[in-house]
Parts: sequence; structure tokens; C-alpha cells
Amino acid sequence: LKWTISDISMITVIFFSAVTVSHLYTNLVYEKVTAYNGAEADFVGTVTDIRYHDGDKATYTCEGRIESSPECTITYYGDDSFTQIGDRIKLKKCLFEMPENDYLFSSKDYYKARSIYLTSMKAESVEFQHNDSHSLKRWLLSYKNSIVSDFNSRMGPENGAILSGIVFGEKNGIDDTSKNLMYRCGIGHVLAVS
Repeated sequence: LKWTISDISMITVIFFSAVTVSHLYTNLVYEKVTAYNGAEADFVGTVTDIRYHDGDKATYTCEGRIESSPECTITYYGDDSFTQIGDRIKLKKCLFEMPENDYLFSSKDYYKARSIYLTSMKAESVEFQHNDSHSLKRWLLSYKNSIVSDFNSRMGPENGAILSGIVFGEKNGIDDTSKNLMYRCGIGHVLAVS
């Protein structure tokens, strides 16, 4: 009841500005990128993040273009090819899919919050081209990997993985039994870097 006309005017302007920006972004970017859902297309971009998995596999987060789409970010899951952050990636006839939520993980919500609308696990050919950009990010990643390796060699793989989870939020090395025990005991939050 104590709001003035200027307060109400400012709130109204901000609200309509937010709705307009959201609508424009949806029409100009989101819908054009997600139109490739279920389609095969070529992608050219730069690797901005790498997450390593068991079995010599990796998930690459890449920024670039899917043919004539606007600039977008995707994830590609494939073989670990000793690629570094900043390297160029070319995917030929890559099958794109939108992440879906399931009872284990809300992947659609997780990736959409990070502006990643499409993922891929299948491409006819994958080419990486070494590039010297992102040298600071590369150095930080290699430093983190050396610390994680140090944890594992000094404490053993199980304890090293738990310490890596506490320090860096790296939960990949922790086995499911240990993770479940930590969450059931109510201390799973120590694995979240915040």
C-alpha cells in the first residue's frame, strides 16, 4: 500500500522487458537450435570443457554452429582423443538429441540452465584440430588433474576420489556405494563446491 506510482511503473517496465527479451531469445536462438533435435547435421566449434569417464570416454562441451543455426553450445560424448580446451572440433553427420529428464537425473533442466540444448553421442566422423587458445584455462585444468592424481597416489583410489570430491566437486571417481552412504548419512553436501 505504500508503493508509489514510480515503483509500480518501474516494476511494470522491468517485467515487460524481461518477457520481451525471453520471447526474442526463444524465437531467435532456442527454437532455431532445437529444430535440429533428432536430425543429422554438421557441427563446427571449439571445445570449452572436457569431462573424462571410464573406458577412455569423454564428454566435450563445445561452442559453435550447427550448419546455419545461431551460435550455440552442445555436448558430445565420444572417445577420449587427448583433446585440450580450446581445440577446434568438427562433427560430420552428427545425430543431435535434446536431453530428457528421468527419475535419476533432470538432465534437460540441468543443461538448459547452462544454455546447452542439444547433445550427441553419434557422429560419422570427428576431427580435432589443436589450437593454442584458452592457455590459462588449460593450465588450471592440468593443475587440477595433477592434484587429483596426487590425491589418488598418496591416499589410494577410493580415499583420493572422496578428497577430490570434497576439494573440486569431482564425483566421477567415487563409487556408487560410497556416494550412497554419504548421502544417506546426511553428509553428501560436502561433495558440492559452493
